[in-house]
Amino acid sequence: MNSAMKRSDIAKDAATLCISCGLCCDGTLFSHTPLDTDNQRDHVQEGTDNGDKISQPCAYHGAETGCQIYTSRPNVCRQFKCRLLRKVLESETTLDDAMSIVKMTKKQRAKVIEVIDAKAAFPEPTSLTIRFMQVYSSDNSTSSASHEKENAQLYLTYMSLVHLIKKYFRPNFQKDSAEDVANGYIEKNP
Repeated sequence: MNSAMKRSDIAKDAATLCISCGLCCDGTLFSHTPLDTDNQRDHVQEGTDNGDKISQPCAYHGAETGCQIYTSRPNVCRQFKCRLLRKVLESETTLDDAMSIVKMTKKQRAKVIEVIDAKAAFPEPTSLTIRFMQVYSSDNSTSSASHEKENAQLYLTYMSLVHLIKKYFRPNFQKDSAEDVANGYIEKNP
């Protein structure tokens, strides 16, 4: 296979991965997306932005359909490459292996949502981190054994997801989330 064809196949794999994954769009990886130029506001639906950022989950991302504006997505979305995508682009992992990681991560995300939804309801859009923080930190006055067990289950389920996110999706596994706060990807105090 010639190198031009191989690059084309890798680019197709990368697009397939991004469209089917969407964890950077659905409020799993980030609570918001920073906007760096006015032309990115063309993609912002009214009521979903907060000055220089778009709240996640993105209004253009559907769980079943993926990104509705993938070919014309804002530059901030186009430029973001999670760790898993970089591995596919650099031929360090196959599309099949990457899709398995996405599936595993989405399964863990669904477990977190199930535990959170059993405790509280949230208006859309609300990122997963904000949901977790609000549920986990709420009603700490109840110190019953069952309440402690529920909070422990939520914490462990959420931290399992955080581990997957840091290991496979954050651009650098060794960086602390404080850098994500500094870069504007997540809020310090949701």
